[in-house]
Amino acid sequence: MATFILSLLLFVQLIFLLIALLIVYLMFFSIITVPWVRTRKLFSNAMLKFAKVKPDDVVVDFGCGDGSILLEAASGFGVKKAIGIEARYPLVLLAQLRAKWAKVPDAVEIVHGNMFKEKWPEKIDLITVYLLAEFNKKLEPLILERCESGTRVVSRTFTFPGLALVDTTVIKGETVYLYRVP
Repeated sequence: MATFILSLLLFVQLIFLLIALLIVYLMFFSIITVPWVRTRKLFSNAMLKFAKVKPDDVVVDFGCGDGSILLEAASGFGVKKAIGIEARYPLVLLAQLRAKWAKVPDAVEIVHGNMFKEKWPEKIDLITVYLLAEFNKKLEPLILERCESGTRVVSRTFTFPGLALVDTTVIKGETVYLYRVP
C-alpha cells in the first residue's frame, strides 16, 4: 500500500512538473511573439457573425491558438473547411484535441508553422486574426499579395493600416474590424 501511495505521489508531481514546464514555455514564447489569449465563444461567434461566414467559406485563422474561432466556425456555422496556423506546438496539439472532442476533425485543420512562411490555401474567403498591430502590419502585404479580391478579414482589437475597412462593431468594449481585400 505504501508503495502505491508513493508511486501515486510521484506521478502527481510529474504531472505538476509537466504543467509548470508548459506554462513556462508558453510564457517565454509569448514574450518573443504574440501572447496567447484564448478567444471566448462570445467573441468567436460575434466575429464570425459580423463577417457573415457561410458554410462554404474557407476560413483561415492566423495564430489560431487553441482553435476557438475555427471550432466555432465548424460547429456553430457549419463551415466545412477551417484552417488554423499556429507556431506553438502545444497549442496545435490542444486545438487538434478540441476539434476531435467537438466532433469536427474533418472540418478543422491545424497547421504547426509560421504564418509568414507557411504555404496558404489557394482559396481563402475569410481570415480571422487576434494579433498585435505590428503583426497585422507585417501580415497585410501577404494578404494583399496572396488573397483574391473580395476576401474578408476580421480582426479583433488591432487594425490593418492599409486594408479597405468595411465596418466596425464593438463587442464587450472591444472593437472588431471588418476589411475586404480590394
